[in-house]
Amino acid sequence: MDKSKLNQLLVQMSLEEKIGQLTQFTPQYLGRENGELTGVLGDFEVEQVYLDSLGSILNADSFEDMVEIQREHLKHDRLKIPLVFMRDIIHGYRTIFPIPLGLGATFDPDLIEEMAHQSGSEAASEGVQVTFSPMADLSRDARWGRVMEGTGEDSFLNAKMSASMVKGYQGQPGILAHDPSRIAACVKHYAGYGAVLAGRDYSTVDFSRITLYQDYLPAFQSAIEAGAKLVMPAFTLFEGVPATASKYLLKEVLREYLKFDGATISDWGSVDKFITMHIAGNQQRASELALNAGLDMDMMSGAFVRGLKQAVAEGAVDVADIDTAVYRMLELKNDLGLFEDPYRQFGENHATNEVFGEKIRANARKVATKSIVLLKNKNVLPLDTKIRIGVTGPLGDSQKILGAWSSLGKHSDAVSLATGLQKQFDHVELIPLPTSSDPADYANIDVIVAGLGEREDDTGESACKTNIELPEDQVVLLKRLQHTGKTIVGVIFAGRPLVLTNVVGLLDAILYAWFPGTEGGNALADLISGVSLPQGRLPMTFPRASGQVPIYYNTPRNGSPANDQNPSKFTSRYVDCENAPLFSFGYGLGYGDVHYGTPTIDNKVLTDNRDIKIEIALNNTSMYGSIETIQCYAGSSITEIVRPEVELKHWQQVEIPAGSTKKITFTISSDDLAYVHSDLNREADKGAFIVRIGSSATNYQELSLVYR
Repeated sequence: MDKSKLNQLLVQMSLEEKIGQLTQFTPQYLGRENGELTGVLGDFEVEQVYLDSLGSILNADSFEDMVEIQREHLKHDRLKIPLVFMRDIIHGYRTIFPIPLGLGATFDPDLIEEMAHQSGSEAASEGVQVTFSPMADLSRDARWGRVMEGTGEDSFLNAKMSASMVKGYQGQPGILAHDPSRIAACVKHYAGYGAVLAGRDYSTVDFSRITLYQDYLPAFQSAIEAGAKLVMPAFTLFEGVPATASKYLLKEVLREYLKFDGATISDWGSVDKFITMHIAGNQQRASELALNAGLDMDMMSGAFVRGLKQAVAEGAVDVADIDTAVYRMLELKNDLGLFEDPYRQFGENHATNEVFGEKIRANARKVATKSIVLLKNKNVLPLDTKIRIGVTGPLGDSQKILGAWSSLGKHSDAVSLATGLQKQFDHVELIPLPTSSDPADYANIDVIVAGLGEREDDTGESACKTNIELPEDQVVLLKRLQHTGKTIVGVIFAGRPLVLTNVVGLLDAILYAWFPGTEGGNALADLISGVSLPQGRLPMTFPRASGQVPIYYNTPRNGSPANDQNPSKFTSRYVDCENAPLFSFGYGLGYGDVHYGTPTIDNKVLTDNRDIKIEIALNNTSMYGSIETIQCYAGSSITEIVRPEVELKHWQQVEIPAGSTKKITFTISSDDLAYVHSDLNREADKGAFIVRIGSSATNYQELSLVYR
């Protein structure tokens, strides 16, 4: 539809129809029984005029429901403005990929773009038009249940992954209306939800504007530059004001600084939470605060339909601001091609698109394989397929490995660890719990593979923990298995970094599988058998103890730095634990034995007009190939404000066959040294700086250079 016609449509709308257009409900509010509830369902009456002119439906369960809901809606909407159907497609629709934290572990933006396209296409063929993904939140506290929904602790990695997911969902600019395999992306939670106090969902957040611009905005900026159509403000606060009511965040930063011109939509019921937070005494005041701050659509609180009309009558809300919000929603529907065809993703596309087919399952297997991180290997893996394996542990034969936010994925479709191994190994025996520790009972077994970790429902939204260690009964199990004298391989399923300090010594090899999704068991078998090479690298730091969190690699420099090797009083340290993590950001092993040569540079002086090139040779001396993720970190020696020593600036993934050498080149520019200064401008400081090249944030070689 020509955009002038959108304005003509807007002029014809009554105030009630405009308010309805800015409201999203689940199908239950239309008298339907079906519809997934991902929050508390409000108990309130809604006038029919608002239901007839409703703007969006959330979490309809099936293609058939969406067809019928749209058809009924168009019968009653006076201006025939179609609904837009939205849903959380976080890491798959029916075919479930690894949780986003596992996607971050791939360090492979191109792979993630392909994944987003496939999962979005699967959802689109069933009628979904908008997904609430990617979650661009910076996640540094493993107690927070929603770390599983983001791609980790590093702003640069998050920015790359967020942009890739947006591109995967939406495709190239302008094709949404013409390509029914694409859906619109809503980036969330804007901004700083990951900084919740004590890692507890919906808790308070407090950080500076410098931190906002330096750490929390880059991933949102990247997603917006990639074309994200919607932004969802967080439940949490910024400078004492809920993000959903913050004019600073929604107008000054989002619209002016980030240049976002799409629509904003609240999180589930967040406008209603203004009353619980005591910044509004009723629905009318709550609706005023949200609309005037720049919120376009109210998800599931009902505040707009119960408060905006009276707010306008009393002059507290300007109709022109409502018109601006309505126009953005009309523009979204126009970008999706809904005015030309309200059933664009309901017709032939439903019949022809592959849903839960072999192609998408094969890709889910590939992505899962690349997400799994090899944390330890005492020359155990890979295993010969003739070896006799005993599978045990609470998750050894479990199909509950999809992870939170797995949409319409079915556990019955998931491939368990045991099933995956049985497909590739000649002798796989299930060892029921509780297990014996008598070596005689294991005479027919060479290697024990133990499926360990946490339950799916112990991660995700509203699943925060104070203790992130493995359950004690699993530690007891491993100690019992040690008495058998057998080699033990631990496969750990989790939605967060877990504290593994008390089990690392009990295992001969460790594969950290996250929640790997539908094809998880097959992916693990591919790695354990050596059909595939380990590639995953940690997108979050793994602590030694729960009390270390939040812990992340790029903390600002400290005025009283501690030395774990030579601890002393009056330094920033623990008296009962090292400061250093158990496993650092970027860490991950391969099957090959790769040696990093000495980096060489073409010059030691960086200028605005002359970059520096650093070359390093990697030599694989083993009989196994290796996929290396070579990481490049940089940071200025003297800075205007206190800064981390270094931050991730580049990485490259390269496969190095057995017995071969590969040379890698990194280009360092002045932009790699730029950061947000106290005036919120981003620039680089002249003077000395360092570059680190290595396999993780703590395993590197360092170069000292100069920027003039």
